[in-house]
Amino acid sequence: MTVTCCGNINADIIMELKRFPDHHEKVVTDTYFMGQGGSAANTCWWLAKLGIKTCMVGSVGEDIYGRHAIDSLEDAGADTRIYASKKSTGLAVVLSSKQDKRMVKIMGANEDLIFNQDDFSGSSHIHISSVGYDMAAAILTYANSKNIPVSWDPSESLYADLLPSVDLLFINEDDHRRNLRSIGKTPPKNIVVTKNGGGCAINEKHEVPSINDKVVDTTGAGDAFNAGFIYGLKNKYELIECGMWAVACSSLNIRKIGSRTGFTTIEEIRDIVKNAF
Repeated sequence: MTVTCCGNINADIIMELKRFPDHHEKVVTDTYFMGQGGSAANTCWWLAKLGIKTCMVGSVGEDIYGRHAIDSLEDAGADTRIYASKKSTGLAVVLSSKQDKRMVKIMGANEDLIFNQDDFSGSSHIHISSVGYDMAAAILTYANSKNIPVSWDPSESLYADLLPSVDLLFINEDDHRRNLRSIGKTPPKNIVVTKNGGGCAINEKHEVPSINDKVVDTTGAGDAFNAGFIYGLKNKYELIECGMWAVACSSLNIRKIGSRTGFTTIEEIRDIVKNAF
């Protein structure tokens, strides 16, 4: 049985800055990075590297960036059910400064993703991220009819009326605070709030502390976090231990620039979980 991830697939351009420019100001940096991104694709990639049978459902353009995106996922061991679009592959331009970042996204081919229930056949868990309302509603309706658990990282697209159908909501503390009232009215079954500076809170009952790593770039940290948590769920760990795996994956991610370059080995992550908490 497979963890099926659905959502954005992007190319990333990341510029590492000492500080963000002021209005009409130009700043110079010596460090930039070009690589693969997209929230759902990053989580899928990390899960595959963790040894979980994984499939990515998404849409890319008929361009070199789309081909590279598919190759990266398949090289990691993931299956792919990816549609070709006449639009360009999605792009994210990131200005990164330690714990903080600014991002501009071009949705491109991601906008053409449509629901096909065959893409989710054989799923034992579905993870969605940064999908539109209609796509999220269709996936949740299908998953609930098949008793397939769904985790959701909504990013900037939280649809409160869908939350009761969600088994696990991943959300950062800023978005959680902004949406606290609507989440309280229609809560998901479980909620994991990632904290600024690291660590997380699970169902307001369990706290997992941060790991005091040197932060190079936080791009994709939440996606790696999601993969670590889902890895724990698939291995039937208690929620607190799932949180430990999530924080450990996130801590590796922030040590290097890029969404996937921080991964080393599952053995190192296991050592972090054993020794850091």
